[in-house]
Amino acid sequence: MLIAAQYPFKSVIGVEFSQTLHGIAQSNISKFVEQVVTKTSPTSFNMDASAFDFSQFGDKVVFCYNPFTATLALRILDNLQFSLRETGNEGILIYLSPIPPAVKERLDSFHLIAQGSYLSHFGGFQKYYIYRISS
Repeated sequence: MLIAAQYPFKSVIGVEFSQTLHGIAQSNISKFVEQVVTKTSPTSFNMDASAFDFSQFGDKVVFCYNPFTATLALRILDNLQFSLRETGNEGILIYLSPIPPAVKERLDSFHLIAQGSYLSHFGGFQKYYIYRISS
């Protein structure tokens, strides 16, 4: 989220279910903004990600780094697709591995733009996938 805030997006939003992680995100955002390295002021929401309303934002880039259980990830993808159908907007989804098989199967129904590997800070290489999701 903080990296994205360095680019001129209309908005940069993070969703944290944990109050503790949300507090850490808020603190990091404040420190980052004070350093004046942002082009977009990021916002963190403390909520259940499956209840997040994507339709309040136009075209979107959604970044997922092994974020949820398969069941929750599928509900979020449903919400994202519904929002795009309702608004006529497009979305780009960036998903870093590991990806649960059920989620990967669902992602494969979208248009794959790019895929590759990156060196993880946990050691070794991990895969990334970038999809275009249309309405």
